[in-house]
Amino acid sequence: MMLIKLSEAHYIIVDDSEIRKGKYFFANQGLRKCIRVDENTSCPYITLNEEGKEVGHFKTWKGVVTYSFGIELEDVENKPLSEVQEAINGYSVEKMAIKDLDDGDGVKGIDIKNWIKGFKSHQELVKDKLFTAEDMQLAFAKGNDYAHKPYPQNVQFENEYKQSLLPKTEWDVEIVEGKIKLI
Repeated sequence: MMLIKLSEAHYIIVDDSEIRKGKYFFANQGLRKCIRVDENTSCPYITLNEEGKEVGHFKTWKGVVTYSFGIELEDVENKPLSEVQEAINGYSVEKMAIKDLDDGDGVKGIDIKNWIKGFKSHQELVKDKLFTAEDMQLAFAKGNDYAHKPYPQNVQFENEYKQSLLPKTEWDVEIVEGKIKLI
């Protein structure tokens, strides 16, 4: 299974199950709903485009949508967006807010909302400055590789390194006891 980021507030999990009529799948950088399957063509998965015209898709797409987060899809299990954020970040903003604000007498809802709002504002401010020690080790290793390769391979290494520093949009995942687990 693979977790795919569609936007900051929308994620899906796809698997390699068979695409059938009525199923959503991820293709051409977007969600598509299969309206029929035509095995007599090289593009058997038929969807409708924005103009309502039928469009065929190859068999090579990422897979069928099995879970959605932050987006309602017919016949797809929708789960809270916080589950994805907790799996990716290793923490839940909501749980952190409750833990930090709970003094044993209960927590007022407005306090939690303000705490979360402040936390998310901070995340937005530092989002472009999130490089880890591993990122720096990768930069050193790629630079070393870059220096010892002929020119055409240098371009490939440079592109691989740039790609490694971009925010991820896809993760390999599995569902364990109803929760997302990164692999």
